[in-house]
Order: sequence, then C-alpha cells, then structure tokens
Amino acid sequence: MLKNIPLSAKLVLILACPVLGFLWLASLYIANSYSTLKQMEDTVEASVAAQTVSRLITALQRERGASGVYLGSQGRTMADRLPGMRQATDEALSAVRELAARDSSHIGSVLKGLDELPTTRSQVDTFAITSVESGARFTGHIRSLIGFTHAVERGVQDATLARALGGLNQFIEMKERAGRERT
Repeated sequence: MLKNIPLSAKLVLILACPVLGFLWLASLYIANSYSTLKQMEDTVEASVAAQTVSRLITALQRERGASGVYLGSQGRTMADRLPGMRQATDEALSAVRELAARDSSHIGSVLKGLDELPTTRSQVDTFAITSVESGARFTGHIRSLIGFTHAVERGVQDATLARALGGLNQFIEMKERAGRERT
C-alpha cells in the first residue's frame, strides 16, 4: 500500500510527527515563559505598591503625631513643622494615587477614606477636634492602608517576596503600635 505513495509524501509523513512534537514542546515552553513573565511583572508591581503605600503610612504616622502635639499644646508646639509634614503626606498620597491610576490594584477603595484628610486638617488648625479624635482618624486611615499591604502580601506567588513583604508588614505594624502608644 505504501508503494503507491510518492517519496515526497512519505518524507512529509515521516517528518510530520517530529515537527508536530517540536511545535507542541515549543508552545509549552513559550506558554511557561509567558506565565513566568506575568508572575515577575506581578511581583514587581506588588513590591512597588507595598513600598509606595509604606511611605504613605510613615508620612501619616508622622503627621498624626505632630497633629496630636499641636492640638495638645494649643498650637504652641509643632506649628512650624506641621506644614512640612503635611506636604510630605501629600507627596506620598500623590504617589499612591498615581499607582492607583496605573494599576488595577484595589488601592482605590482604600484611598477614598483619605478624601477626608483635608477636613481633619482644617479641624486640627481650628482646634475643632481633640488630639484623641485627630489620632483616631489618622489611625483609621493607617489601618486601612496596612490592610492593603497585607492583601498585597497574600496575593504574591513568589515565596521570597512574600517573606520580604511579611517582614515589611511586621515592621509597619510595630511602628504603628509604637506610634499609637505615644499618642
């Protein structure tokens, strides 16, 4: 039966299996490489998000402390340093908002609570709230941001980065506990 098939057709049949096998293996390799690439991109995005949010948390912690001292001293202390701390918070907040605009992360819902920050600041400036109320508002914002960093940690596939983010989260929480104890 194979005697009637031309030689070129026989060669095609003989080479078809190895070529198809090669194409199948190459497609598996490409799919695996693409998956690795996407995982690395997600890892970089998670790392950038955690670092950017961490800077905002630090700025809010400093502003919380300065606002509490300002209110507690009836404006005699920290009046000259509070505007600089607010500017640092605004810069960090701007960086997080840029991240939210570029990224499809869930930080946007956390940032909505920070829309109340100008109101809190004006109430601090006019002594319309107590240092306890001011501290509680800042603490609420900080807690929601810490919750976001924990969500980032849980979403990371890379074990090394997950450990690093876990360490960062523990450090952030340690600073937060110390900051709350001082206020």
